[in-house]
This record gives sequence, C-alpha cells and structure tokens, in this order.
Amino acid sequence: MKNGFRRGLLAATLLAIGAGTDAEDIDLFVGVEPERGTDYPNVVILLDNTANWADDAQYFPDTKQGLAELGAIRTVIGALAPEGEDAKVNVGLMMLDKGSGQRFDGGYVRSHVKQMTKAARAELLAEIAEIESEFSTGGQVTTEVGYSRAMFEVFKYFGGHTSPANAYNDTAGSPVGPTHFGPWRYSGDDVFDRRDAAAFSDSRQTLYKPVVPATETCKSKNYLILIGNGWSPNGEDEVATLLKSVGGDAGQLYQTTSSKVRYGDEMARFLYQTDVSAAPGKQNVLTYAIDVHNRQPSEDHGRLLKSMAHAGGGKYFSATNADEIETALSTIFSEIQAVDSVFASVSLPASVNIRGTYRNQVYVGMFRPDANGLPRWVGNLKQYKLGLVDNALRLLDAEGEQAIDSSTGFIGECARSFWGPASVTQPAYWGNVNGAPVGGCLAVAGSAHADYPDGNVVEKGARATGFVPCAAVTHATSRAVRRRPVPN
Repeated sequence: MKNGFRRGLLAATLLAIGAGTDAEDIDLFVGVEPERGTDYPNVVILLDNTANWADDAQYFPDTKQGLAELGAIRTVIGALAPEGEDAKVNVGLMMLDKGSGQRFDGGYVRSHVKQMTKAARAELLAEIAEIESEFSTGGQVTTEVGYSRAMFEVFKYFGGHTSPANAYNDTAGSPVGPTHFGPWRYSGDDVFDRRDAAAFSDSRQTLYKPVVPATETCKSKNYLILIGNGWSPNGEDEVATLLKSVGGDAGQLYQTTSSKVRYGDEMARFLYQTDVSAAPGKQNVLTYAIDVHNRQPSEDHGRLLKSMAHAGGGKYFSATNADEIETALSTIFSEIQAVDSVFASVSLPASVNIRGTYRNQVYVGMFRPDANGLPRWVGNLKQYKLGLVDNALRLLDAEGEQAIDSSTGFIGECARSFWGPASVTQPAYWGNVNGAPVGGCLAVAGSAHADYPDGNVVEKGARATGFVPCAAVTHATSRAVRRRPVPN
C-alpha cells in the first residue's frame, strides 16, 4: 500500500469532519507510483548451483537444467522493463557456497541487489553469461550444501536485525556477529573472487551493506526466490542451534524421519516472521520456490520446497523444462510488481435519524490489480470507525484498537475490520486455497490463513465474507462463501 494513500486516508477523514453539517462524501481515487529505488521491491534470487543442476539422470530437455535456469533468469531480467527504460524493482543474485576449514557452508552474493536500470540489467546479464561460461569448470558445489544455511546468509544480507519476538518493536537483536544478529557475513571463505565486493562495506567482505538501508521508512517489500535442483543428502542438525541463536523456531513444520530433517522451511518461516532491517517498522522476507526436475523428481525435495513457500508467505512452482522455469519466474515477478492499489471512499454523511448526529463509519474499498494485467481484480469493502485515542482522532478497528500501523501508515496486520469473524475458526479457509495470501499477525495464533484478523490483506474478512455462494465454484471445504474461482 502506497504512502500517498495512507496519508490521504486520514487527511481526507479529518477534512470531512471539519466540514460541518454540509459535508459531502469524499471519494479518493488513488494510484501513486513509487518514485525512488528504495521504494521498489527487493528481490534476491538464490540459485542452487550444486551438482544437481547438471545431473544427467534428469534428462533435462536439450540442455542441463542449470543452464536452462540461467537462460530463464536472463530472459526474465531482460524483460522487466521496455528496452531503454529502468525497471522499478531491485534484484540481486546469490548462489550456494562450500566453506572450508572453520568456515561454514552457505551462500554468497554473486551480484548485489540494485535497481534494475538499463545499465544494471546489462551488468547482471553479463554476470549470468560469466556463470554460464564456468558452468562445467568450477561454478558448482557438492550436493552436501543445503538451503538452510544459505537462507541464514540471506537474513544477514538483508540486515540480520532482530528476532520474531521483537519484529514489531524496533528492538535490535543481541549479541551481534556471524552466527547471531547484524549484517555480518556468516558463510564462505574470507577470500572468494566470485563474491560481489559491492555487497559489503569493508574490504575484507565481512560486513554487508544491508539490502534495506537502516534509514528506509517507505517499507519496500522483500522477496527471496529459491530455484532448487535436488535433495541434499547432508543432515542439518546444527542448523537448529543456528536458528535458536537468533530467536527462531526450530520446530519441524511437518513430520518426517530423523535422517530427512531439513531446516529450509523453518528458515523461510523465520524470514517471514522476523524483522530483517533496522529501518522503522517490521520488514520481513517472503519466499517463493521453484522446484526444477524432469525424469527423477524427488518427493522429499518437492515437499521441502512446498513447505518453504507456504511457511514463507510465497508460492511453490514445479518446472520440468526451460519454458516452465521462465513462466514461473515471470509469474513471480508479475506478482511482486502487482502492488496493492486502493479506491478509498471516506464517507461521513449527515445522519438521518432523529438525533441529527454524524456517523463515524469509514469505508475503504480495496482492490489489487491482477498480476497478469487482466481486468479481473481481487477486491473487498472494509469498514472501520473514527474515535479518540488520548484526545486525538484516530482510525479504529472493530476491537476499538488503532487500525493504522504507525510505521507504514496503512492498516496494521493485526487490525480487524467490521463484518468479518471475531475469532479464528479452523480449518482456516485460506489455507486450502491455492495461491492464497498469508496474514502476518503473530499476535493471533493460527491466523495466517484465517479471515480473522483480516489486517492489510485485501481478500480477507470484511464484506467479502457475506457474499452469496457462487454455484459454479467448487472447493474442498464446506464453506459457503466463494469469493473467486480456485485454480486447479
């Protein structure tokens, strides 16, 4: 949600109140584009460059699957904006790294996150060409290198700020260091010529320049796209300790045998729940996963990546050829750039009842443009109310709590609008809908896929929960409300 609307909502509300008994409804049609690179979404592509990306047993069509992935990245990056124009998205590339001696396995920054201007796109495409040139001569690592440590490196690169427990109070984590909080590099050898020195603030490449600057206040969204090539046979018991060292939950998201315990999905959950940046407000990372395979898909690997995407607030894609990889990447970038837009109608009509007073309802019509540019948009109508908090006029939710997140200027993740449910009901409806949005309210257990609280998610709760069922739409649940068809 853009700051122009956030300020406009409350400003229009105050103007409406001050207009007196002759006040008319005020309709705000808002569509403000971000103007600075720090406003644009930050995307890190984490490419699995283990030996799996060149596995002959997969019989990948016409090429090695790693080369197909690099080709897909090249195509999608080149198409982020029309030729000669700058793209309004920041992108970087990370790859897996095998440590030696006392240095940990994990990931490294191959190309630092930067706005995809015309020149920057050319630089990234040149870097991809270099990776292709060294594909069979040293660009890959052993299959023992898993995803979880690389994702911890992602946490460090974004800023490594704090734990989920402090995600909402701007309290930095402590202690700081490579295995704890702060933007200190965790993995890899001290000297590594493939690492992008521009990602660091020191010549020894030990301290990152965080992806999200500490002075950032516009709260750009952050994303991780994992392109995975196969199951790592190496156990990760010590990663549980690493997660706990930064206040993460090492509890397994699904049951499996002890030899198959992996922490990539718990790391994705951690990135989604925590605050990675010292900038004001919670700034988390959403994880998308692309499972690349052909003749020999791994059930364990697919299950892990699905869990990573689900716990990380993103989506899972399966790709068995170059076209499907490109389609998955294009879909993800379309969704990332399909920022919520809002038509806001702030109405304070003169009351027609005998008391002659003003009502204090505030109605907000929310819409999100379709990621593929189609005319059918997700929408909802939500109601809040005006009230006094410490003698100051504020927008309140159905619980009487302040509805606005002070760090973002828009509806808070734990706010509950009127008309929707007042508690979490199980099974949570949105947990069974493909590609459904995930709520970020940690204060209400089990609410990630529920309509309560609806927070800042367009589809959830509010007036949409009262629609008449659509007979043409079927779903696995018995819920009567049908907002939109569910893709197969």
